[in-house]
Amino acid sequence: MKLRHQLLIISLFALSIPWAGFQYVQEMQRVMLEGNERELVASAHALALMLADENELFSGADELSSGSSIYFHDLPSSPTLDGYADEWRDWPVAPGSMNRAIETSSTGSYQAGRYQGNLFLLLNISDPSPVWNTPSRAGDQLQIITSGGDVLNLSPVSPGVVRGQWQSDELGLAGEYRLQAYWRDTSDGYQIELKILPGMLDSVLGLRYMDRGSGNDGQLIAGIERGEASHYIFASKELNQRLEIFATEGLRLGVSDRSGWVVGRGGELQLVGATEQDQRSSLLARIYSVILSEERISTQDDWSRSGQFQTLDVLSSLTGQTRTAVFSFGNLRVHRAAVPIVRGGEVLGVVIAEKSSASVVEATDTAFGRLAFWAILATLLVAMGLLLYASVLSIRIRRLSAAAQSAMQDPASGSLSDRFPNSSSSDEIGDLNRAYKQLLGRLDEYT
Repeated sequence: MKLRHQLLIISLFALSIPWAGFQYVQEMQRVMLEGNERELVASAHALALMLADENELFSGADELSSGSSIYFHDLPSSPTLDGYADEWRDWPVAPGSMNRAIETSSTGSYQAGRYQGNLFLLLNISDPSPVWNTPSRAGDQLQIITSGGDVLNLSPVSPGVVRGQWQSDELGLAGEYRLQAYWRDTSDGYQIELKILPGMLDSVLGLRYMDRGSGNDGQLIAGIERGEASHYIFASKELNQRLEIFATEGLRLGVSDRSGWVVGRGGELQLVGATEQDQRSSLLARIYSVILSEERISTQDDWSRSGQFQTLDVLSSLTGQTRTAVFSFGNLRVHRAAVPIVRGGEVLGVVIAEKSSASVVEATDTAFGRLAFWAILATLLVAMGLLLYASVLSIRIRRLSAAAQSAMQDPASGSLSDRFPNSSSSDEIGDLNRAYKQLLGRLDEYT
């Protein structure tokens, strides 16, 4: 292998310069993220202590909720009761599933919202055999179950506005004109939109869809556990306002009850550049993502849309433990701290604090960009310097070899040492040149 090629291979060791720099950036990122995590734990712990002391703000009455409770999201405006889901599609309200209580081929889902104290529901029922009510036959029916087992029946005879009718042991049958409902038929079943005044429910709400066309009066239920309606849940306005005060820029706070339902939230995550459209596509960014890649982590749960925390960290915190977790959101990471709210030795809920790595990524991106520029520049300069040095060195060696061959071509034409050039260089090649000249001189004397 030529000397130039050998030195070129040796110059590749200069790549250790950017590698060491990348390791430094990765370590810096890790330290900054750990600092974020400690900050989240401290913030969540302070809020948990505050809520444990303020009984009026967080009383613990949420213990009435259960995993089957219906959660009502805060809506930005009042939906139009027309049986269409146009407004609901634009709102961050995840649909909940209705369960089969009695076997049926129908399926159902619901979306629940709250605006100015009024409750709104949109039910989407997929029923392959819809049956309208007639004087001679009972058709499909929606039952709204409240406290004490009272039932408000909605029995449509045709698409359009439907009036409810109470069915109770004390009052028998009584019309309910405060309820607003619109029942619309669809290609695969029904879509039902409701507006309910809170005073009608006494904080308890269950839904039961009676499928008369299934042959066995199948049932779909929501908000019902062990045959009884559960307390419905919504976020506290006062608690939301308090959390907004503590939510600094890029910090999102949440409070859950014992069942994991979100009863308070404040602040927003900093998620700039987290979507696929905003992801960096430059070659430098791709190298950065490969070098600083870490272990795979689970995707961030969208509790603001579902209204409930269901991840292991929050469920563990409900047992009285402080937990931290890391989730991915696009090209960012979201750190979470969950701290239990303990009052009188009893866990009433959990404070959740979340913060994304957007600020850390921004700082490390800047550091990585500068480091990459200077590291690559230094590597190129080192490689070019070694290549130039190898070229000069090989030229000198070739000249020395050519001079030796030329001196030995015609031994009878004169002294060998006189025909060999003399070098004044003080390096090893100069020493080799003078050693060759001395050797040729002695060889000439010997000859």
